[in-house]
Amino acid sequence: MRSPIKPMRSPITGKEMLLQEEPYIIEFKGEQRRVMLKNYLCVDTGETYTTGGLDMLNLYRLENDYEIIEDL
Repeated sequence: MRSPIKPMRSPITGKEMLLQEEPYIIEFKGEQRRVMLKNYLCVDTGETYTTGGLDMLNLYRLENDYEIIEDL
């Protein structure tokens, strides 16, 4: 099965970027949360990018993790 996340090319170099997950500390619903968010890394410049689809996926994962914690 193919991944629903499509490769992205760097807007600066035109090369395909790496899809990665990085830890972030964010405030969500008034609480600090450590979450792993997906983004694309341009190896040549070190810049990271997201797409609308990745933003939606990251938000869905954050909300889902919050609901699991709330249920504990």
